[in-house]
Amino acid sequence: MMGIFAKELRDQAKTALAATLMATAGMALALSHTGREGAWKGLSGEGFQMITVLASAIGGLGFGILQTLPEMRNGSWALLVHRPISRTRIFFGKMLAGIALYLLALGLPLAAAVVWVSLPGSLGSPYAPALMLPAVVDILAGIGYYFAGMLVGVRSVRWHGSRLLPVGGAAAIHAAALPVPQFWQATAVVAAGAALLGVAAWGSFIRAGVLRSTPIAARVALGAGVLLGIGFFGTVTLVIGSTYLRGFEFVDDGGRPGKEFHELTEDGDIVLVRQVHTRREVTDLSGRARPDLGTESKPYAAEPLHPLFPLSQLYPRREHPEWGGRLGYRNPETYIRYIFELQEESTRWYEIKSQGLLVGYDKRTKREIARLGPFSPDVRFQFVNTSNDTFGFALERSKLWRLDFSHGKVTLALELPGEEIVDAQPVWAQNWTREVAVWTTNHVVILEGGEQRFSVPLDVTPVQKIEIGPLLGGVRTVKYESPSNQAVFVQYRPDGTVRTRHEFALQDPPWSPTPHHAWYGAFFPLPVGFLLPADTSLGFSREWIRHFLLFGLCASVASAMANGFIAKRHAMDRGRTVLWGALGLVFGPSGIMLALALLDWPARARCGGCGRLRILEHAACEHCKAPASRSSHDGTEIFELDMGMTPAATYRSH
Repeated sequence: MMGIFAKELRDQAKTALAATLMATAGMALALSHTGREGAWKGLSGEGFQMITVLASAIGGLGFGILQTLPEMRNGSWALLVHRPISRTRIFFGKMLAGIALYLLALGLPLAAAVVWVSLPGSLGSPYAPALMLPAVVDILAGIGYYFAGMLVGVRSVRWHGSRLLPVGGAAAIHAAALPVPQFWQATAVVAAGAALLGVAAWGSFIRAGVLRSTPIAARVALGAGVLLGIGFFGTVTLVIGSTYLRGFEFVDDGGRPGKEFHELTEDGDIVLVRQVHTRREVTDLSGRARPDLGTESKPYAAEPLHPLFPLSQLYPRREHPEWGGRLGYRNPETYIRYIFELQEESTRWYEIKSQGLLVGYDKRTKREIARLGPFSPDVRFQFVNTSNDTFGFALERSKLWRLDFSHGKVTLALELPGEEIVDAQPVWAQNWTREVAVWTTNHVVILEGGEQRFSVPLDVTPVQKIEIGPLLGGVRTVKYESPSNQAVFVQYRPDGTVRTRHEFALQDPPWSPTPHHAWYGAFFPLPVGFLLPADTSLGFSREWIRHFLLFGLCASVASAMANGFIAKRHAMDRGRTVLWGALGLVFGPSGIMLALALLDWPARARCGGCGRLRILEHAACEHCKAPASRSSHDGTEIFELDMGMTPAATYRSH
């Protein structure tokens, strides 16, 4: 095996050098082309992650194909497998050399990038070692691409058939590792995928790509990899095709508008804004239309209606979009967060989350010049940067600290003994703010310039969310949302007394795809349709789910019948026929493609007894059980084959 290992290192050294140079150039380009506010992301930036994703796929596939395909084509395969060692040891010799070269080719440029970004003055921002975790996962995912490349090179199937499907399987595994939140979860996904494709590559290698003689474990692994590839390419095709169709519309079962939110007018009146795909309507709380505010036909997510004022939203810590832990390992803000830039002082501020530090860097020298902290791990930060003021505040249990970045000071702005601060947010009015809304255990407090200006007790308990607006028309509006899906609007005078109070039930209708998307059910595995009703977060309408299931059921039944026909054509026994029929029923059209990809089409000829087409490799006709008759010799034969043998020429693979 060591001889094979040394040979592969020698043969693929030039490939490894070329891969190293290309990966180095790509990573250097990604690090040098970052925006002013994006340079701090470094190894976790969008450009760098794109380079590592592409490099892992191209590098892994390249090594896997170049180690197998040339030998299968130039005739050296026969010489290789007739060496006095087992084919398994030959496979491991090739595999260890290929993976070692691949890891060196991508690992060395990554190590150089890590060293460079960690040097002071390189990016002008703090560095956290965890920023390289996305690149590490991508490089490990390349091992799965390597085994997929070996399958592409070894399998004797058509290029326009199933030869490239293992590549889709590796891509599906890599894609599954991208959205998971934790690094160890992503590592487990790519490791499991690499093991699956590795077993498939081993089985195909030791049997020269002939599926019938491949060990059962390798056949199952190959089937799973091919099925993942079918799913990946099918999903990509559906996504591309859906771009030519209408998108999702936000409607509920009754066709009512599905996006509703409240805002404030300049006079302090509460209005309801209804968003219906490309149309928005404004009414007051009694349901009367407000034509003076306009009914606009604009795309969804267009700029906010003018002159309406949004409400600042306060969340409990466990539900906050940022503090709730929803940032994944691929998001650089999980480790470091860019805060803002003080233009007059040419200073950029960052938060190092693992150390509880706020650090400032000079944007000319790219060196650290100031820091605030360290703060305790329980502290949460909020920052405000406007043309009028730049400040921040830190929340620590019952205390709220004001952060003065210009002077490097931390002062106590609010302390409420016996209460705990739940959340704090700036209160916006026409893109400027000097007020901070604070939600405590029992009160809602407004701070301005570090001083308390307004404080009222909570009107609703328990409360899961609070929204608060600026002082408009002599009143301040606070919206309380309870866990029972009830909302209360309370308008307070400046002295804290209640002016008006409105109570109503929240209506947040679920979103649902448009009806024409239901035919997608014909391409998804049947269990997906049965799982949709249980997923309340998706909020699919009942009618849409019924159509989705109907399309899926029809496609699954048709696929099971098609697989039964394929099994009959191969003269399979009852057990294998039921197995392939069940695969068609569960996976739908993907089950048919799996059968076509894995099953060899047998050569057939007419039986001399019944006249029907029979499989040549069988000793007897599968229809009439008549023994196969030997053909007469014409003098051109070199070998006389025994009818119990399986000549390789009797099969045509897909």
